Amino acid sequence: MPGNVPWTPPAPIAASGRVAAWTVAACLAAAGLATIALSWNELTCTTVVDPGGDRVAPASVCEVLTGIGGLALILGAAAIAGALIIVLRIRRRAVTETGADGWRWGMGIVFTIGLAVLVTRFPNQTCPSGVHLSAPFGLCIDTASGDRFDATSWVWLKLLAVGLAPVVGFGIVARRGATAIAVPLALIAWAAGIGWLLIDTIGREYA
Repeated sequence: MPGNVPWTPPAPIAASGRVAAWTVAACLAAAGLATIALSWNELTCTTVVDPGGDRVAPASVCEVLTGIGGLALILGAAAIAGALIIVLRIRRRAVTETGADGWRWGMGIVFTIGLAVLVTRFPNQTCPSGVHLSAPFGLCIDTASGDRFDATSWVWLKLLAVGLAPVVGFGIVARRGATAIAVPLALIAWAAGIGWLLIDTIGREYA
């Protein structure tokens, strides 16, 4: 920077904006750390081939597993880096009543993504307890009696929930003055959605 150009301090931020920024940073950091921790088995290729067995993945499978682990490691590191950048930038900004509160939109995005991902983890079709689901054919098969009937589809409800996620995220969570309820909503939606996704993918052996 040329010596004759004065340094301009960062723009002030409102208390609610600072809380929202810290919430977004916490979500990114938690997701990043969890991703790296859960991907370690894939990265080191120590994933068990079959549940309850003692065998580990053969070399041919290891090539795929380590690639998945490496990608997860990069994504996790990027999330942590994003969280650190937010923290470093926010901590330098003075807090004033008239400061910016744009980070509430970031919190709305976190909620929307978390809730949308959470919805996708629920099954598209279900059958009564004790009845086998044949997902490709959408049938419930009673193995005892041999009866077959259509499975209950929840696709329409899932699509509705995904469509409502941004409505709630940007209409309620990102609303000015809603910080007290927005922060726990964002944290719960993010932890449930991203946590479930990680357990369903790279963290299956821990489920």
